[in-house]
Amino acid sequence: MIGKLYIGPKDYDFTQLGTELLNQDNYASVTKSRKVNDYHTSVEDLGLKTNQCKKLFDNCDVIELLEWDTLSSCDYPSYCIILALSELGGPTSDLAKIYITHSDFIRAERTTDDPVLWTAGCSWTSAVGVEDQERWGHLVADKLNVDEVNISKPGASIWDASDQILRADIRKDDTVVWGLTSTNRVEVVHEGELKCFTISEYLKLETEKQYYTPDFFDSTTQKAKYIKQMQQVINFCSKIGAKLHIVNFLERDGITIRYLRDKNVSYIDLSEQSKIDKMIDLGTDHEHPGPKQHQEYAKEIIKVIQGERL
Repeated sequence: MIGKLYIGPKDYDFTQLGTELLNQDNYASVTKSRKVNDYHTSVEDLGLKTNQCKKLFDNCDVIELLEWDTLSSCDYPSYCIILALSELGGPTSDLAKIYITHSDFIRAERTTDDPVLWTAGCSWTSAVGVEDQERWGHLVADKLNVDEVNISKPGASIWDASDQILRADIRKDDTVVWGLTSTNRVEVVHEGELKCFTISEYLKLETEKQYYTPDFFDSTTQKAKYIKQMQQVINFCSKIGAKLHIVNFLERDGITIRYLRDKNVSYIDLSEQSKIDKMIDLGTDHEHPGPKQHQEYAKEIIKVIQGERL
């Protein structure tokens, strides 16, 4: 445990403080220890990524910045890490907040070196309206006897899902199942955070935040970007030797399926089963698939993974 943590430039003379150095070598043991000591460090010594800042902050009683003028003039990633660690009360720019929140952000990480199942997508994958153990991702992982790493998010756009896949620690022989959402979603910085919006949500934003016209959501440009995101993920998984299976839940434009077919990618079209009047049952919110529908999804996806459905 850390009592007071001093953060200063790499070349700062910490000897006058009578504290111990906190660095990458002792970070794990220090944060696990019940003994409280004061430490000093620099961003370079600590080797932190921005998504690890909160954990460190939670293990410190106090954080004090030394020679702030020098720290604030360092490279931008380091500057943002310092802002995150110090939790400065003053306002920060939207760009700094976005960097802190998103630069290294991955929703979930693997906990084993054995092959795992990665699931990505929107609320059809996350999944809204059912218990965690009722999700199709959980059911598929259980059937395959592997761990699941779920990097999906309710309301996620194709941009968000592809971004999470490309950031993830996906390795050779892992299985990736990507649940496609609708093209009609964009990302906008709102209240200091990069968020996904459907067209109906987007039109409720302040006028100055409406960077896209309503026509953009169903435009050829948006669909071309959608296909580009898919191609990036296809190439990524192919190069590292991961098995990618794409499941179409909500994209009802035939061009997506034609594209996947032309690229000889493993995919399954479950969009018809995902229409609200065609689902076997509904979740607790009465808008998303229920437990029985997730079981049906799992059966079909397992067939694709095991090569029984081509």
